[in-house]
Amino acid sequence: VLNDSFISFSSLTSEDSQFVSSKKNQYEEHMYRVEDERYEVDMVTELNRAAMQNLVVAKRRMDRMTQEELSRFTLDDNLGGTSAILMRKAIHRVYGDKAGDVIYGLKNCPSKVVPVVIQRMRQKDSEWREAIRTYQRSWEEQDARNYLRSLDHQGASFKQRDAPLIRSKTMVSQIDAIARDDR
Repeated sequence: VLNDSFISFSSLTSEDSQFVSSKKNQYEEHMYRVEDERYEVDMVTELNRAAMQNLVVAKRRMDRMTQEELSRFTLDDNLGGTSAILMRKAIHRVYGDKAGDVIYGLKNCPSKVVPVVIQRMRQKDSEWREAIRTYQRSWEEQDARNYLRSLDHQGASFKQRDAPLIRSKTMVSQIDAIARDDR
């Protein structure tokens, strides 16, 4: 069973562990979010590319068949790939609600449906690659903006500790106390 929907990330340490993890600051969180977006986009594009490659191999095999063999040829549940779930997931990403009809066509009439699906997957691949180029600029800007601040683990605690000390009311009362002591 392949789990690509849920990610386990420990935010607390166990009692047995000697490792003390530091709390992430907001800039680190932004860096993690960008990395998660990159990972998700990579997973989508690579899954599409792998599914498309599997269908290309099936099409080449069909191209070498006679007309009679081609009329009897069907794809199994794996749809020309090694994993039925991954192939279905890739087709669902491309076709959405109509994926069930496309999968039915791939299984029962692959000679007509496979070329159309390959063409659509190539089109989606180029669209997604263009979107990645657009996102890449945004991700680079966010990384540049957050990187140095993400390294500052003590800044938030210093800011929180110093905030009451630098208020004008606190400073005035300290000056008054020093003035009283000098008298």
